[in-house]
Amino acid sequence: MLIYRIPRGISIIFPSSFCPKCNSKIKFYDNIPILSYIILRGKCRKCKEKISFRYFIVEIIMAILFLFSYIKFGISLNLIKSISFIFLGITISFIDIENMLIPDVLSYPGIIIGFFLSLFSKKFFYYIFGGIFGAVLALLFYITGKIIKKELMGEGDIFVLSMIGIYNGIMNVIITIFIASFLGSIIGIILKIKRKIKYLPFAPFLYFSAFLTLFYDFSPFLSNIFFKGYLK
Repeated sequence: MLIYRIPRGISIIFPSSFCPKCNSKIKFYDNIPILSYIILRGKCRKCKEKISFRYFIVEIIMAILFLFSYIKFGISLNLIKSISFIFLGITISFIDIENMLIPDVLSYPGIIIGFFLSLFSKKFFYYIFGGIFGAVLALLFYITGKIIKKELMGEGDIFVLSMIGIYNGIMNVIITIFIASFLGSIIGIILKIKRKIKYLPFAPFLYFSAFLTLFYDFSPFLSNIFFKGYLK
């Protein structure tokens, strides 16, 4: 719903869920994640218009990642932190894929929520510096791109990397950028060879990489290399 409404400037509160084709309100029993899509066979109950397959994919991804979060963190503050990060990251990624847009209305709250949740962590400054470092690094890429007249990162990526840093910590920002750049380069080259794209949204690669560091913390490994275990 957020992925559809935010880029179109539609309130996320009113009206309630509706079919974009016939504008009929969607009943609660037709709005159950995953199950309703399967039962309705991907079509509106009233007008039979096809429902975007994106809804089903997003719901599946969310369910899987939420389950992974519970398995890794159990019932804890880290579970809340993980779920909020995944929720915002998936939403921003799909908006970027469909509209080449990173909405500030999601990235700003993401940074604020990450900051608030970090207050309860013993590694508070590690996460805060992660948020600052992510923003500064993305800003440097953005300015460099302006100088060489080649877009390396967009303005929205500055807040995305800040959000990733404040959730995952400074060392994991480094590995996130490395993985995202590697994957983005490979897929970008493949798609450009096939002439299927002109521009490639970067947020999905950043969040995919960030989710990897969320479930597997690379910071002890990197800190042993660069800081001799200081950040353990």
